[in-house]
Amino acid sequence: MKQIETDQNQACEKCGAANARRYEQYFFGRAGEQVDEGHVWLCVKCVRAERRAIRDSRGPAGDGLTREELIAELDRFWNESGAMQICIRCHEQQTGCCPPMCRSLGPAGCRNKNVFCAGFICSALLNAIRECDAALARLLKRVKWNYGSAEFRVYEMMTRVPPEEREQTRPLALPARYPPLNLPDGNAIRQRLLALADEVLEVRRRWNKADREDRR
Repeated sequence: MKQIETDQNQACEKCGAANARRYEQYFFGRAGEQVDEGHVWLCVKCVRAERRAIRDSRGPAGDGLTREELIAELDRFWNESGAMQICIRCHEQQTGCCPPMCRSLGPAGCRNKNVFCAGFICSALLNAIRECDAALARLLKRVKWNYGSAEFRVYEMMTRVPPEEREQTRPLALPARYPPLNLPDGNAIRQRLLALADEVLEVRRRWNKADREDRR
């Protein structure tokens, strides 16, 4: 069981009250830059006040992508490149990444993606993309670890991860805007990527088998 990051003796950094909880917030710069991650211990009263202050301080829409625009851009690329087709086949052979208990997963796929789900790409598929376009693979890796991390806690709630197994740090506020992605036309790598589909699926089968054996 993971250590719960809350402490009856931990004081709130705003008012000094006990029973504070650890919260995180992500700050993005320009596209390609490393994301900054901040942490703070707050009580229930102060976290509510802090979230209101964050909402009130956000002015008119600025540069960058909203989370909905970011998800749409990633989905566009997954479909154009053939990556989505490989993922569908992976789920059909019962080695897919999406937890079956996810509350957003339906017969036609995900009904309400968060940024983590939209930006996640398994290492097997990422390696195949690297063979097609190394620079693109580096960009997608940054998306996975920088953009996606900002909503990992949302992903845990959406996929019904048992509370005792969740990371106990909670999001203070989701980013209002993400740096532009400027993903290329996925059709440029589609034929080469789909030609590697069988290799990706075989890797996923081996990983799945090894994972089942480890759980015995």
